[in-house]
Amino acid sequence: MTVTIIEYDGAPVGVVADGHVRLNEHLVSREALPTVKGMALFAMEVQDGNIDGPYTHSRALAYAKEANRQRATAAAAGPVRPGRA
Repeated sequence: MTVTIIEYDGAPVGVVADGHVRLNEHLVSREALPTVKGMALFAMEVQDGNIDGPYTHSRALAYAKEANRQRATAAAAGPVRPGRA
């Protein structure tokens, strides 16, 4: 079993193991929570072999920040409306 500790601001805030994530959301500010969740997703992707390892804090943080940037860009674009046939 591979276990990855998720750290944020120097403190452990969660763990990823066997496809399960456990985050202590009380230790993370509301603003930082999307980043921490992105870091946990990165850990899962590395554990599953979908992203080449190793898991490192800096790689996880970069992955999470890029995911947050893409999410913000998509939100700013508004809802996707299907075209007319």
